[in-house]
Amino acid sequence: PRPSLYREGADPRPCVADAVLSYHNANGLGAPGAGKAYLRDVALRLSDVHAVSETSWSPGQIKVLTEMMDVAGHRLWATSAKTRSEAKSGTAILVRSTIPARPGDGQLWAKPDGKALAVALTIGDRPVILLAAHLPHTDAERIAFLEEVAEQVERAATAHALTPEGTPWALATYLWVGDLNLTRDPGLDNEKRRPAPAPRVARALDHLNEVMGGAVDV
Repeated sequence: PRPSLYREGADPRPCVADAVLSYHNANGLGAPGAGKAYLRDVALRLSDVHAVSETSWSPGQIKVLTEMMDVAGHRLWATSAKTRSEAKSGTAILVRSTIPARPGDGQLWAKPDGKALAVALTIGDRPVILLAAHLPHTDAERIAFLEEVAEQVERAATAHALTPEGTPWALATYLWVGDLNLTRDPGLDNEKRRPAPAPRVARALDHLNEVMGGAVDV
């Protein structure tokens, strides 16, 4: 794998009291026991906040896993596909008990096809809006996806900030993670070389980054 590259001014060294954020496309956790084992042995072991795509979980599985995490003091928000097959869809965000729950924390929005999920969190004293997304493979689908996510996340975040408990999120830090299914800079691709996205895809991605607080790739 290529070495990690950080933007100018970033400190790559771990610091005391860091909250570790991770993301993974799991390629399916719908088999009996797979979700429980994954959350226990991967998500909770490696990070404080973990986002995962392609859970393939059903609403019933989400209910069981959410209750299981709650009993252990953790928080799980997850969505299943409602407009397509549950297989290879579904998104989840798990927060360990190391990140205390605060008023206003919770799910903000979920894409009906299960491919994106946004939540409000408080990490330390900082209100955070975290988005996890898994983009499609064709330019037309990518553009529609990015435009929908940008519109819906902005709308949900604005509505949340207008509620009594959501007031701190008017000044939230925005973070997003995902499997983009595209290579914006082919020179950095460490697998098969693929072309850069079409200009309209790049513009839609830039717009989502603007909605997400001026997000930059790190």
